[in-house]
Amino acid sequence: VPPDINAQVIARHFAVFKAHMEAARSYVPQPYSGYLTLLQARDPVLDGADYTALWDTLVGGGISRLQVAGNHYTLLQPPHVQALADYLIASLSPSSAGEDEFALARNR
Repeated sequence: VPPDINAQVIARHFAVFKAHMEAARSYVPQPYSGYLTLLQARDPVLDGADYTALWDTLVGGGISRLQVAGNHYTLLQPPHVQALADYLIASLSPSSAGEDEFALARNR
C-alpha cells in the first residue's frame, strides 16, 4: 500500500467496490430490439471463453461484432484507446452511416 493511502481512502474505495458488486449481482439484462455494434477486446482477460453469446439472446435487430486491440482493461488505455476513439467519432458522424469497419480495422 502506498504511504499516502490511509485507512479512510481504502474504506471509501472498498465501499464503491461493494456498491458495484451489488449492482452487478442484481442487474437483469433486458431485451433490445435495435441493432448493436459489439466492440470485443481481442485479448482475453480470463479463460478465453466467449462471454458475448448472451447478446445474441437479447438483441433483436442484429449484431455486428468488431474486434479491438487490447483486452477489457487495456482497450481504454494508449495506444488502443485512440483506435477506439477514432471508430466512435467516425461511427457517430452523420456522414459515416454503415462504415463500421473504419478505425478498428487498424491494429494499434
